[in-house]
Amino acid sequence: MTQRAAIYVRVNKSNQVEGRDSLSRQIESCTTFALESGFDVVGIYQDAISGRVPVLDRPQGLELYLAIQARLINAVIVYRFDRLSRDVVDFLTTVRDWSQEGVEIYGLDQG
Repeated sequence: MTQRAAIYVRVNKSNQVEGRDSLSRQIESCTTFALESGFDVVGIYQDAISGRVPVLDRPQGLELYLAIQARLINAVIVYRFDRLSRDVVDFLTTVRDWSQEGVEIYGLDQG
């Protein structure tokens, strides 16, 4: 069975959409990883917001969570784990909650 993956990308501010960690660069890298790993990418979620804002308080972070709850995806791919959250408690809570939903989380910086 092919895993249905979502890609989640984030930049801190809308003026940081270009550059080394731009949204397009993150999407390109995550898409390449997904295809090489045999994932079927079913959604790309992107926010331009501080990583200190909890995932569920971000527009696309909430949409991603709702897709997870609806069992539309079973894997999330992020460029780096700090793109998911810069708050340790939020990061660990998010990983725990998504793992309990049967979702695997992949960070290109960690695997």
